[in-house]
Amino acid sequence: MRGAAPAVLCGRAPRAFPRGGAFTPAELLAYALFTLFELALISVPMFVQKKYKLYIPPAVEICICIYSLLYAVGSGLYRTRSDVTVNLTPVFGGFVMAMTAFCILYSAAAARAEKKTKRVCLPAVCLFAFLAACLCAAIFIGLARLLALPFAQGAQAQATALPSFAAYAGGALLFCVIGGITV
Repeated sequence: MRGAAPAVLCGRAPRAFPRGGAFTPAELLAYALFTLFELALISVPMFVQKKYKLYIPPAVEICICIYSLLYAVGSGLYRTRSDVTVNLTPVFGGFVMAMTAFCILYSAAAARAEKKTKRVCLPAVCLFAFLAACLCAAIFIGLARLLALPFAQGAQAQATALPSFAAYAGGALLFCVIGGITV
């Protein structure tokens, strides 16, 4: 126990992290900023639900928490990209982002349609949910790349942004199709 504090201060990896090697101050700062970003991302549905009186199912918030955990574990602790959880994380992230956008938009559209005694235009809700999820994914990937700049390894680390965005968009499209069919 006596040697644990100096190990963290000297930049060596704490035993809780399976990654070998040393953490630089830039990496620790990036992890702290990413943690703040994730906490903000987790609290968005709760804020929207209370502020605008919209219904967001608890399963959406649980899925956001699961995605945040998968993303942090997959991108922060493991260097290889061959793990199944790391490869499916962007697809699951797009699915969760589209699920959140769909719930918010459908709840708002249903409340508006009820006031005007009309029906909800489901294709429009699906399209806007897909576009909102793609926008959120682009912002998320951009922020993640920005936070990863201090310890990125050249142009190869930046080249993964487009396939990652495609995976997020694929997950979002998957949810929009499934959500449109089930509603």
